Amino acid sequence: MDGTKEELVSLKPLTHKIDIQQLKNSDVILNHSKSGSVKFLCSGKLLQILATIFGALATFTTGQLMGWVSPSVPILQSAESPIPGGVTSSQASWIASMVMVGNMVAVPWVAFTVDIIGRKKAILLSSLPVFISWFLIYQATSVEMLYLARFVGGIGETYGKATMFMYVGEISEASIRGALGSILVCTLNLGIFYEYAFGPYVSYQSLAWISGLVPLLLLATFVWMPESPYYYVLQNKTAHARRALIRLRGTNDVDSEMREIRGMIDQRLGYMEGFRELFGNRINLKCWLLMCGCFFSQELSGITPNIMYAKTILEDCHLGGIPPELAPIFIPFLKIIATLLTMVLVDKTGRRPLFMISTSSCSFAMASMSIFFYCKAYTDYDLSSYEWIPLTMMLFFNVMFIFGLGCLPFIMIGELFPSNIKAIAVCLTALCGPLSSVVATKMFQILSDNFGGVHVSFGAYSICCLISFVFVTTMLPETKNRTLAEIQQSLKK
Repeated sequence: MDGTKEELVSLKPLTHKIDIQQLKNSDVILNHSKSGSVKFLCSGKLLQILATIFGALATFTTGQLMGWVSPSVPILQSAESPIPGGVTSSQASWIASMVMVGNMVAVPWVAFTVDIIGRKKAILLSSLPVFISWFLIYQATSVEMLYLARFVGGIGETYGKATMFMYVGEISEASIRGALGSILVCTLNLGIFYEYAFGPYVSYQSLAWISGLVPLLLLATFVWMPESPYYYVLQNKTAHARRALIRLRGTNDVDSEMREIRGMIDQRLGYMEGFRELFGNRINLKCWLLMCGCFFSQELSGITPNIMYAKTILEDCHLGGIPPELAPIFIPFLKIIATLLTMVLVDKTGRRPLFMISTSSCSFAMASMSIFFYCKAYTDYDLSSYEWIPLTMMLFFNVMFIFGLGCLPFIMIGELFPSNIKAIAVCLTALCGPLSSVVATKMFQILSDNFGGVHVSFGAYSICCLISFVFVTTMLPETKNRTLAEIQQSLKK
C-alpha cells in the first residue's frame, strides 16, 4: 500500500470518509454507498461470534486428545490391540502423558512466534500437527509411534489453544468477551464428549479417522476469519489493522479503539526486560508464585487422570445398568453447565469463596472414592447398595472442580499482573499446568499399580486438595472489584 493510503488510516481522528479503495481487496464487502459507508457480508458481533466458534475447534482438539485415552487405553491393553503384545500400564500412562510433554514444548513457541507470524496463521498452522497426530495414531504399530503421535498432538493443540485464547481477547468487544471466552471452555469439554461418545461404538482406527476430521474442519473454516488488529498494529500495518477492526466492529468509527490498541502495544516490554521486571520486583514475583500454586493445585487435584481413565476407573462398578463406557459421557455436559454457572457466580461471590468451596468439595469427592475402592478391594462388606458412589462422586468432583480450580486460575492470571509483563508472566505460568499434569497422571499409575490400588491414588489427590484449600485460605488474595494497584498493595502485607 502506498504512502497516500497509509495517511488515510493514521491514528489521528478522521476528518473524512474511509478510503473505499483500500477495502476493495477484501472479499467480505457486499457494497458501499455513495456516502462511503461500507457493508460487509459478515461483520460486527456476528463475525466475532463466528470467528470464536470456528477457532474454538482448536480447543475442541484439546478435549479430543484428553478424552481419547478413556476409550482407547483399554483397547490398547487388550488382545485386540493394534500394538503387538498390547501395552503395559506404565506404557499406557506415558501414552496419556505425552500430550502434556508436548504442551511444555509448545508454550515457549507460542510466546516467541505468534507476534511474528500472527494469531490467525498460528491457529491455522496448529491444525497440521494435530492432523499428523491422528494419522500416526491411526497407523501406529508400536508404542514408540504412539508416544510420538501424542507428543506431536500436544504441541499442536497447545499452539492452537493458547493462541486462540489470545485471539478472542483481542478481537472481542468488552460486552461479549466473557461469553466468547466461555465458548472456548465449553468446546474443550465437547471435544472430550466427542471421544467418549464415539469411542465405545467404533473401532480404534475409525475413532482416529473421525477425530482427524476436526483439524481439517478448522483449516477449512477459520481461513476466512480476520487477523487480530493487535497483531497488525504490532507490525506497524495500521491500514490492515483499521480494516480488520472496521470489519470486527461493523462501523467506521474505530479511531478511539485504534489509539487504545497502540497504547497497549507501546507499554509492552521486550522479553529480557519482562524477565527482569517479573523476577526483580518482589510483588510481581509473589504474584507469579501464587499463580504457579493455583495451577499446581488445579492439576494435582486429579482432574486429568479422572478424564483420561474414566472408563478404567468405573469398569468394575455396577452403575445401575449404565455401561461403564457410557457413564463418563455425563461428565463433559455437567462441566459445561458448571462453567456457565461459574461465569455468573464469580463476580457475585468473589474468587476466594469459590476456590475454597471447590478445593474442599474436591477433597471430599476424592476421599469418598478412596474409601469406596478400599472397601471394595480389602473388606467383605456388601457394597451392592453403594455402587452409585464412584460415578456420583466423579460427577460431583468434576462439577466442583470447574466452580473454582478449573476456571478461576485463568481469570485471576489476567488480574494479578500489570499489562507490560502479562505476556511473559502468562507464558511462564502456563508451563506449570502440563508439568503438574504429567506428575498427576504418572502418580495415578504408580500409586495404583505399586501401592495397593486406585484407592491410594484418590487418597493422595484428596490430600493435595486439602493442601490447596489451606493455600487458598491463607495466601491467595481476593481480586473481585479491585484494581491492579489495590491487589498489589494487599500483597505487600
